Amino acid sequence: MQLNTRQLAIVVGGIVLATFFLLVFLRVIPGLRSERGGPTELTVWGVYDTSEVWNPFFRAFSATHENISLTYRQIPFDDYEKELLNAFAAGRQPDILYLHHTWLPKFFDKLTAAPLGDTWPTFVSYRDIFVDAAALDFTRDQKEIYGVPLYLDSLALYYNKDLLNAAGIAEPPATWEQFADAVERLTLVDVNGDITRAGAAMGTARNINRSTDILGILMLQTFGDTPMIDREGRQAQFTRSVGGGSGAFSPGVEALRFYTDFANPALTSYAWNREQHYSIDAFVEGRVAMMLNYSHHIPTIRNRAPQLSFGVARAPQPAALFDRQQAIDYANYFGLAVARSDDRRRADAAWDFLVFMMEKTQQEQYQRATDHPPARRDLVAAFRNDPDLGIFAQQSLTARSWEQPDNIAVETIFADMIESVLDGTSVREALARAEGQVTVLMRRAQ
Repeated sequence: MQLNTRQLAIVVGGIVLATFFLLVFLRVIPGLRSERGGPTELTVWGVYDTSEVWNPFFRAFSATHENISLTYRQIPFDDYEKELLNAFAAGRQPDILYLHHTWLPKFFDKLTAAPLGDTWPTFVSYRDIFVDAAALDFTRDQKEIYGVPLYLDSLALYYNKDLLNAAGIAEPPATWEQFADAVERLTLVDVNGDITRAGAAMGTARNINRSTDILGILMLQTFGDTPMIDREGRQAQFTRSVGGGSGAFSPGVEALRFYTDFANPALTSYAWNREQHYSIDAFVEGRVAMMLNYSHHIPTIRNRAPQLSFGVARAPQPAALFDRQQAIDYANYFGLAVARSDDRRRADAAWDFLVFMMEKTQQEQYQRATDHPPARRDLVAAFRNDPDLGIFAQQSLTARSWEQPDNIAVETIFADMIESVLDGTSVREALARAEGQVTVLMRRAQ
């Protein structure tokens, strides 16, 4: 049968329309499915940030995605992970969640990877946009993307300017060797052996904020290019030796010994003990000259001690790295992830929002609103001269982390390891015990 012009147009139009809807259904044309099928309300769960931070982003996104609205729920950090896991178990999880950078192994089976397609980010473009730590922590197999970093913080050196000046120390220490020397010059011990002024908050676990992260940066720096876990993710390798012959040494042993030596009263490096005030309190009170911590404590210190003259410098590095103009810094940050869902329309809509939050404008606006260092490479220069965040912005380029099966459990294991050395356990024995405990966690998680 021969079709006339009108019939032919109807047939061709029907084929084009059917093809269009098929492509939308198959997500070859992503983003459009989330706009169809009625309004979609997405829920976002997070920590630290308030609704006032997020509402401007929600309004801007909804202005170009009229059928999508978002609501935010802030949950205290101490309750967040437990509530999140309970929500997944009950099938009432949020569409979008804050994901700590160490949580991908733990939450992998509960998340939706970025969809494939020309309008979605590829691994290569993602890696080019964000600093190395984010490109590793939130991706899998160098192809799947599971999160978008909101910022990237790292440990830096806080120092009391007045105390360093009084000790004749013109610049904050740049290497750990300089750090150890400065600690000896800054620490004051009375005739009874009591520390009246600490050179640095180093050596113990329970009364030092982020003590396990401080040990973590020492281990990462000492291990260098040698992984702290095996390639299959089944075995911690804290006690392994590197080098050969007379040059062989254990990076883990050296890092743990260096850290705990600051709490050993028999050594000249002695500067801290369990009787000292909590590290942040001691710094605010002028009782300790130096501590390592993250950027979010700057406003805390200013509010508590407006007259305190303090500065922030890059975290110390091993002399060998410093001499080669290299650095290894310790990352700590959250990103956004999309929960696994049977409704692909909701998941795609959620990823639409994450792609929106990847953009330079939104990233900088969020980081300015929350006083966080950047995670995008092209924002490092914009923050480089910031009096508060400049150091942290520079360190984002050299920050690293290591794959942990459960960061909270690892923190406990590392804290117990430190304390056991102070109680008389040998450094190697304490490290071997921690290695075994972390290995158990790794195998249990697989």
